[in-house]
Amino acid sequence: MALRVDDFVVENRDLDEGSFLARFPHPFLVSEGASASASTSNLEARTAKMKGPLPAESAGSGEGPFLLAIKKKEHGQHGSIVTVGRAEDCDVRIAHPLVSKRHAYFTQEGEKWFICDAESSNGTFADGVALDPHKKHLLTDSEALRFGPEVRYRYFGSLAFFRYMSYRARIKK
Repeated sequence: MALRVDDFVVENRDLDEGSFLARFPHPFLVSEGASASASTSNLEARTAKMKGPLPAESAGSGEGPFLLAIKKKEHGQHGSIVTVGRAEDCDVRIAHPLVSKRHAYFTQEGEKWFICDAESSNGTFADGVALDPHKKHLLTDSEALRFGPEVRYRYFGSLAFFRYMSYRARIKK
């Protein structure tokens, strides 16, 4: 099950900036294109503190974009990194056949977030450039990320995502 951005916006549209940042201090990935229907996450358990239950939305519906939170699972096994991949124990799970079991990982240094390829089979790309395995790449808001040849997302820090969400809420009225 994946969480649609518009459903997240509806659930959290009444939060002011400070309340949003306190509740969601982590960055987000927003799906792009066809990858939205091919991706899933374990957001239900990781966003249990949200108001009410998450909407039941089929990942295969084609209605997107979808949202992934970049944060560790409650009982994450990989130290301080946030893992991305197809494996069940990844912090950010992307169930797509061209995404490796352990595809990439995020790290945080102060307020800055980085992504590293984890020697994936099909590569990790930032704004179209292939990342070298285990070499940190500093992320910027709205940066295009690709996991393998097909799975595309945009990276948003928490504040940038709040502004993106606020914009979506205004245009949906």
